[in-house]
Amino acid sequence: MQHGGHCSCVWSVAFDPKNNDGSRFVSVDAEGRIILWKSTSSILPQYTKSAELSCNDGAELDPNYSVDWSSDGKFIAIGRGDDSIIIIAVENRNGKDSLEIVCVKRNAHTRDVHCVKWNPRIPSQLASVGGDGHLKIWQITDNNLFRT
Repeated sequence: MQHGGHCSCVWSVAFDPKNNDGSRFVSVDAEGRIILWKSTSSILPQYTKSAELSCNDGAELDPNYSVDWSSDGKFIAIGRGDDSIIIIAVENRNGKDSLEIVCVKRNAHTRDVHCVKWNPRIPSQLASVGGDGHLKIWQITDNNLFRT
């Protein structure tokens, strides 16, 4: 099943860990867009855009290479082509989803951030790997990302 919404290469997807029925997931693309998708039916799922956000604030279109959802469902982490990691808060108010950037860790690696993964047992701990050949472990505290 194909879904419209992205206009460029989609690099990564992650399902909402708090939604056991697979009715919500997030995708990221080569133009820096993040799209949150929600199913309208559990019998034959049809997904529609629930929220959208762009990580690019200038003329350059840096890609989002990796996305992962924290096990508590509160945050989405994005690994980017501008060497940064972005942390996004996911909220649902009155049935409407929203995405808000809460932290940008610039120069998280000295080259592209190829993959980010939340620790499934410690929701505030994040691992990242980059084109610089390094693996880093991060801790999010009060919406700030610190290397451990």
